[in-house]
Amino acid sequence: MPPILLIEDQNCGRDALRGALEATGHCVVLASGAGEGLRLFRYRPADVVLCALRLQDRSGLGVIRELRRECPGVRLVAMSGGGPWWESDVLIAARGMGTDAPC
Repeated sequence: MPPILLIEDQNCGRDALRGALEATGHCVVLASGAGEGLRLFRYRPADVVLCALRLQDRSGLGVIRELRRECPGVRLVAMSGGGPWWESDVLIAARGMGTDAPC
């Protein structure tokens, strides 16, 4: 099964998602920020990228834009744990950038 790249800078969210994905048989590659996620993707591309929209080192929207430009076929999932007002605007923007499943 191809690896899933998970870009999330919050330890508890990253660990919980990794555990859930690995429990269903997926191989998960973890990145704790945008820069690390982009480097890992370029080194070992994944078929699916789960990317938090709020990252400390860079906007998740910027990561999504860059990944979409570099690899148009990659499946992207935008994740947000922000409040309802922030979530809706940013998730709408993520969808407009071609994410496959903003959540």
